[in-house]
Amino acid sequence: MLDLRVAGDPADLLASLRDLGPSVSEPLLVGSTVSVASAGTSESLTERVNALAPSRLGVRTMTVRPTTLNDVFLILTTRRAPNEHQTAPVTAGRRA
Repeated sequence: MLDLRVAGDPADLLASLRDLGPSVSEPLLVGSTVSVASAGTSESLTERVNALAPSRLGVRTMTVRPTTLNDVFLILTTRRAPNEHQTAPVTAGRRA
């Protein structure tokens, strides 16, 4: 699991993370932190995110950590509404 702490509007970061492809989960926004899981290794995910030039996307800190049961629950239960715009952030605690 990769946590990215963002200063300012996370819209560009969210769009860039979505472009990483299907091996990366839908980014989850909680406060100023964007979290993303990957089917690949943490090293691979970190390399892919670093290639996005995160500092230009407003990222102030990056933390790699093990995925928790809470993360899995949020990934599985936080879904985008069918007609919701693709750039709208998926936020924890929100019902679709």
